[in-house]
Amino acid sequence: MRHLRIWAAMSGTIIAIFGYSSPSLASPGIAIEAVDDYSISLPGSNTIAIEEATPFWNIMTATGQWYGISFWTDGNVWDTDFYDPELTGWSVDDDSWFDTPNAGISMAIGHGWCKADYYLQPQCSSDANCTNGYCPGGSLNSGEHHMCTKQTQRQFWTSSSIQQHGNQVNYGSSGAGIYWKSFAMGESSQSGGWAGVGTNGGTNLFILINSCGFRWRNWLDDSKYMFAGMHLLFVNSPVSGFTDSTGKAGHADTAQCLTCGSTLASYIMSNLDAPANEAWTNPTLVNSSYLCAGDPGVNCGHSEGVNVVMSKDTTATAATNRATYENWYAVQMNSYDAHGADFAYRIGGCNYDCVQYGY
Repeated sequence: MRHLRIWAAMSGTIIAIFGYSSPSLASPGIAIEAVDDYSISLPGSNTIAIEEATPFWNIMTATGQWYGISFWTDGNVWDTDFYDPELTGWSVDDDSWFDTPNAGISMAIGHGWCKADYYLQPQCSSDANCTNGYCPGGSLNSGEHHMCTKQTQRQFWTSSSIQQHGNQVNYGSSGAGIYWKSFAMGESSQSGGWAGVGTNGGTNLFILINSCGFRWRNWLDDSKYMFAGMHLLFVNSPVSGFTDSTGKAGHADTAQCLTCGSTLASYIMSNLDAPANEAWTNPTLVNSSYLCAGDPGVNCGHSEGVNVVMSKDTTATAATNRATYENWYAVQMNSYDAHGADFAYRIGGCNYDCVQYGY
């Protein structure tokens, strides 16, 4: 597995290093929303999201170092829980149930959507072969070809009779500068209201686990509006898109993983002084986080993916240090909230040789 560290900004190129000590606890709350039962919105596609989230909740809250705020499941997970009212101008309540003022960690697990990224896309050998998208990386076997990955909005799906947005939470961009508004995380009295979404949130770490949650190549578009004061984002980024030797299409996707919640929580609790990014990019977790999907009968030999840790802040130094060095004590501290999103930085933990095969 490789770890990639990349930063981006509109201007400036400065990187420095500092460390965090272990301050007193401030926001050690955990809020989780997970959906197994998709009989309402996506019939026939139930998940094991609750089974993945429950061990995470149990391990994290067992010692008193963290405590549980809320754990909503299935029909009690509403699409309105994830739309910021100030950002969207709608009557929604993410600050009441998900991005709450006392949340150190907010986790959402459920379905995303991959099909629009690959449907009827051509084979490719370079980005020049792709319209409104790119030619992805990953390895190929004999007779296989890369397949263009189209840029589309990202989605998190709920499945409840109580909904205002069709049980869909759209984020990111479908290209041409059009961005969807939903998540805006971490706005607090400590971060200030620079993001234009008030100061009524508080999440410091957002963990988003869904199909095709991010695209490594579209990371800045996919995270548009998400950072409003939060420290870090953990998200999955499947990479592979291909046609096999018979022309059938396949692609990598985020895996349903019974052990991933416990793996992540155990890694966190084993050393709270460790940089938080190491838990999300640890090889055991990354190697269990992806699978191959596609057309019926496709020779599914590729499940390349990247676990992404991302930060944004007012300077390259702050964004870089936050993603690289912030430990779990700091994740609980609202005094470390971001005060802007001018610079972005990401760390990637790959389940393949992403240096050789690309993204």
